[in-house]
Amino acid sequence: MDKKTAAVVYAAKSTDDPRESIRSQIEAVREAAHDRRIVGEFSDEGFSAYRKSRGPGLAEAIEAAKAAAPCELWCLDPDRLARGNGGGARHRGGL
Repeated sequence: MDKKTAAVVYAAKSTDDPRESIRSQIEAVREAAHDRRIVGEFSDEGFSAYRKSRGPGLAEAIEAAKAAAPCELWCLDPDRLARGNGGGARHRGGL
């Protein structure tokens, strides 16, 4: 049995992603989490988090992390998980 800590990777871009920023984010997170066992990769493209939480990819990533518990949710920057007006967005501490 693999005793490495499980991790789910999440990446996001609030607009279209012709330069493949999402792929770059996932690669960077995978490299940073090299000592983790990656159990899933999720992303959202074209979902702004200004007024609410990101798109369905974040919801899927959270569910995958819960299902693999104990598990960590990794992303390139915390603003991928929540940001915006402070009223309607999911906040980092609320995952």
